[in-house]
Amino acid sequence: MAKIKKFRVNTSHLRPDEMEVLDILEEVGQVIHDIWEVQVNPTTKKITLYDEGISRDEVVQAAETDPEILSPYTVVRRGDDGSLYTIPYTQEYKEDIAKIIGLLKDAEKASKDFGFRTYLRNIYRAWEKGDFDAALLEYLKNDNHKIGILMGPLETYVDKLMGLKKAFQFNLRVKRDKDTQEVEKMIEIAKSLPVLKPYLSVSHQFGEDKIFMRVDDVVMFSGRQAGTRSASTNLPNEAALVKKFGTRVVVYKNSLDEKFEDLFMPFLKKISGQNFVFDNAGMKVAASRIIILHEISEGLIKFADAGARLKGNEDAVREINAYLMGVKSATHHMLKGLISEKEYYEIIVMLLVVGLDKLSRMETDPSVYEYARGFAVVFNYLEQVGAIKISNKKMKLDLSKVIQAVDALSSVILSIYHESKFDESAQLFDTYGSFDIGKRLPLIKR
Repeated sequence: MAKIKKFRVNTSHLRPDEMEVLDILEEVGQVIHDIWEVQVNPTTKKITLYDEGISRDEVVQAAETDPEILSPYTVVRRGDDGSLYTIPYTQEYKEDIAKIIGLLKDAEKASKDFGFRTYLRNIYRAWEKGDFDAALLEYLKNDNHKIGILMGPLETYVDKLMGLKKAFQFNLRVKRDKDTQEVEKMIEIAKSLPVLKPYLSVSHQFGEDKIFMRVDDVVMFSGRQAGTRSASTNLPNEAALVKKFGTRVVVYKNSLDEKFEDLFMPFLKKISGQNFVFDNAGMKVAASRIIILHEISEGLIKFADAGARLKGNEDAVREINAYLMGVKSATHHMLKGLISEKEYYEIIVMLLVVGLDKLSRMETDPSVYEYARGFAVVFNYLEQVGAIKISNKKMKLDLSKVIQAVDALSSVILSIYHESKFDESAQLFDTYGSFDIGKRLPLIKR
């Protein structure tokens, strides 16, 4: 089980009351982590939100008489008579939730920022009611303060049985104003691209006020995020909420920089490109860009019925679609002069580096499994069309073929995400999703 991740952050520009608030909120993160350690078995890494042996069919059948079994905020247990029943998160984690509410009240009292105090108050009042959706809405509407927090049961990635239950996670951040202003240039281009606003997507009629992005330094990751080495967050996931509130993206600058040094850079030694030489400085910038492009694409391309159509494949399809469409949108950034041709090539290479990282960590980090499924499709397809050659745990790229293959695959994935049913998505993973390619790829055990 991953430990809480803390970062060194320059806090010299913060007031004494803001420093006190940070200290209190770090305590909140510790309690969130306590809940997470109950939600996932530390030995098997399996989700504990369903009793051992419960099957998907059982859950579906039981939901016909008890809809709460499908709630993102309940645990599912088996009774002595063999039937299934639920316990709300508010009961399962009652003591820890009470601690969190008390700490948020302490932070409210310590803060001299009226807007941030109101923000904290609205969050803990929602938690007092057990209304985690309302707490998320508060974040979607008001995460615009110098200190940023994202907390609660939020993502469904660790629920391999149904893809429904949300795990507790937490991050505490400080805003980087200059970097936030710079990344807004990328958003301006993205908002005008038809390729990121396909028909039926909730973003098809988005206004300019529907995309929010900030760049922060992370003070602390805990809960599900403790082990993910997150570079960014894009919320909400639900298409209906995106349509109403827009999409909110946070890029974790210091986490991304550390991730590049520790996780991404080692792969660059194992990749070569025909007629193309890349350098670490350029690739570090490309790492930031591909994360931003991915998050913008994921935020814009969402279909209200995707979950019902694709079922358990929806997360994997959504995430790999965002990466591929993000790279596709980068061609427009190049044509508009925001990036050079070399910088575009570096983004292509970083796409593959990110994929190698996800596949390397899938066995030890349950949160990256759905990402790894999508990248298995990418690598198998690239090898089949001759865009990459794998030999002696090294990979050689034909960049022209990689670009063509990524463009073709992005169209297929978008089509599946856009309008296909589960069987068609399953066929994609059956055909190209074998993890066996990982035995030959230059993966690094984590």
